[in-house]
Amino acid sequence: MRPTFRLMFALCALAGLIGCGDDESFFEVEDTIEPVFYDVEVEGLPGSTIEAQSEAVLQIYRQQADGAPSVGFLRRRAQDDIATMAALLRSRGFMIPEISVEVTDPESEAGRALVVMQVDPGRRFQLAEHRIAIINAAPEPVPVQAEELGSPVGRGAIAEEIIGAEDAAVAFLRRSGYAYATFVERDSEANPATGTVTVISTIDAGRRYDFGQLSFSGLEDVEQSYLETYLGWEQGERFNAAFLPTLEEDYAGTSLFSSLTVSIPEEPPATEQIPVDVAVRERLPRTFSLGLRFDTDVGPEVGGSVTHRNLGGRNETGTIGGTVNAEVQTLALDYRVPQFLRDGQDLVFHTEVNRFDQDAFSGQSYGASVGLERQVSRRWRAGLGVAFEYSDIIDSGNPQESILVGPPVFVAYDSARNRLDPRNGARARIDASPYTGTVDQESVAFLRFDGRLSTYRRLDPGGEFVLALRGRFGGIVTNSIVEVPAPLRLYAGGGSSVRGFATDSIGPTDGRGDPRGGVSVIEVGGEIRWRFSENFGAAFFTEAGVVDDSQTPENLGDWRQGFGAGLRFFSPLGPIRGDIASPVERRAGEDPFQIYLSLGQAF
Repeated sequence: MRPTFRLMFALCALAGLIGCGDDESFFEVEDTIEPVFYDVEVEGLPGSTIEAQSEAVLQIYRQQADGAPSVGFLRRRAQDDIATMAALLRSRGFMIPEISVEVTDPESEAGRALVVMQVDPGRRFQLAEHRIAIINAAPEPVPVQAEELGSPVGRGAIAEEIIGAEDAAVAFLRRSGYAYATFVERDSEANPATGTVTVISTIDAGRRYDFGQLSFSGLEDVEQSYLETYLGWEQGERFNAAFLPTLEEDYAGTSLFSSLTVSIPEEPPATEQIPVDVAVRERLPRTFSLGLRFDTDVGPEVGGSVTHRNLGGRNETGTIGGTVNAEVQTLALDYRVPQFLRDGQDLVFHTEVNRFDQDAFSGQSYGASVGLERQVSRRWRAGLGVAFEYSDIIDSGNPQESILVGPPVFVAYDSARNRLDPRNGARARIDASPYTGTVDQESVAFLRFDGRLSTYRRLDPGGEFVLALRGRFGGIVTNSIVEVPAPLRLYAGGGSSVRGFATDSIGPTDGRGDPRGGVSVIEVGGEIRWRFSENFGAAFFTEAGVVDDSQTPENLGDWRQGFGAGLRFFSPLGPIRGDIASPVERRAGEDPFQIYLSLGQAF
């Protein structure tokens, strides 16, 4: 009779073996006995993946640092690991491995023992067939093909991929209305003559459901009708389990709740419709923030804001805030109405007053805008509005008054999850606005755009080292720079731009040597971030930029570069940044270095 072998899957077998493989606990060993330390050699493994997994699960590796009470204990430990290694190899398709171990005594009391595990994995079995059997379905669902769900049919019988296909089949059924679909068992048969494996996975689908009544518990000030605008289904539609985590994520994004769960009954209901329950706990509606910043050329800056959410029961949010330093004072008011007219669309109002006393210009300005912002997808957002800008300033010693209107638009992308300390992903945003109006009572029209991109990549598995890169490109399409009010021109330099230089100091200057901005700007920068402990880190960076009077930078000879380093303290609020930077090829009148202190990474 042909021998039949049961396929062993590492994710299950190894968990049990690791949990009970510590047989030294059955013996009492006096503390005075010196442990036997040893080295390990495993020979014949078929690939680096299995080698890495073996170091994670074999007891001879896991307990190597502590040694063994005796050579006899070490020999028993190595023998026990044969079953673990066999299970690991079978999980990768090597069904009939041959494994032996040999423990060599230390040559002296001060020497180290040697454990050698010799592995002959044999041939890798191929997965000839993987059939997913669905039972107790009412009505019968669409057949599920395992290979379409990632099962390695026709390839090596790798347990991880087989289990992944089973999980995908269960998820598919739950998305198709079978809310309580559950994996039951796996039966497998290996044929040594052909080197193939056949697997049958059984899934209990149960009955199919439609969405039933939606109920909320814990609501106090938030209107239920507002929360219902986030639903991706209507009562009576086919149940789809994927909608539940999406709804939970949407509700979490409102910032209205300190805790929430979206769930269905633990036991299958007798009705054809399955109810959905949302349990929430509302958070306090007001948030206060205070920020401190220091730049060498500007001095200290204090900022703060007060935010009130849910002003009318539908998460209407108002924020009033401002910043004050020696050169600029700003007061702003924002009001946002989410879910305006359709899902994912916000109505936004913004107004601000600024007072300037900078080298570039001085005076005051006022701006106001109203627009719509839409979450196009999980990572993309876009907006369109109407803006009004008024400024009354002194530019290069001359008074200048401007009145402008325009429809600003923006497109933004964000895959970096952490706002203050991103470690992976990317961010990009492009703002553009055509302006028309008057400058000193002369009619003007120009187009202003400003694009920024930053990327973040971990350089090691633990995320201790992060490479951060950024770039900026902006331009103004105009007949003459004098048609553009000074607050709307493009500038570079400073703690949020090119570090090592005073704020807005890079680029053309007026007759008094003060910066006057330009109509094009390019900035690039790179930073290596090193978190060397739980609370502290360092950064090493270089940045460069150029501002020009032409609509595309032509005077690249005026490209300015800075470099520097800094320390980071990782507080509960986010990283507190302290940087020192110097310009390359410092010019007359420029400081030898600049110091920057603020909350959050530089970009």
